[in-house]
Amino acid sequence: MGELKRQNKVWEKVDVPKEISILLLGDMVESSMENFLGIISGFIRNYSNEIYRFTIKLHPGLKVDLKPFADLNIKETTLPLDEILGEYDFVIAGNSTSASVDAYMMGLPVIIVLDPGDFNLNPLRGSNGVHFVWDMNDFLSAFNGIVKRLGQYSEQNNYFYLDKDLKLWKSVLNIA
Repeated sequence: MGELKRQNKVWEKVDVPKEISILLLGDMVESSMENFLGIISGFIRNYSNEIYRFTIKLHPGLKVDLKPFADLNIKETTLPLDEILGEYDFVIAGNSTSASVDAYMMGLPVIIVLDPGDFNLNPLRGSNGVHFVWDMNDFLSAFNGIVKRLGQYSEQNNYFYLDKDLKLWKSVLNIA
């Protein structure tokens, strides 16, 4: 199945998947969560289409009323991350949630929605291949880039330095 898409005044055929599953990982900071939901709801209301399926997993440390977003058709889950991450094509996470590390470690593409009124608190700051966005323009660019490359992300990412010999610690502690 494909659709015609205009690229620089030339029409090209682009393969469109039947469905793209996106997991939204909530933030524990209220202002960051408000910004996160603002960008997500703006995207869904103005740019989304029927091939995107959104599920949100709220941060257990913050109660959020999703009733104002009932029209967005976002499914909510409370299942553990390790049980659900494999069901999604990519993840969009709040600024300060460490749950984004789990998705990154599984090799899923990750977008982090930053809070313009706060520092980048995400533990993936500085990690390769993670998209950090401040506003809708950044978000659209990251989202479209990921959708175009879906299926090319399969390699697990190294985030932790694991060394049973503890070479770096021995170096810091001057232990030979």
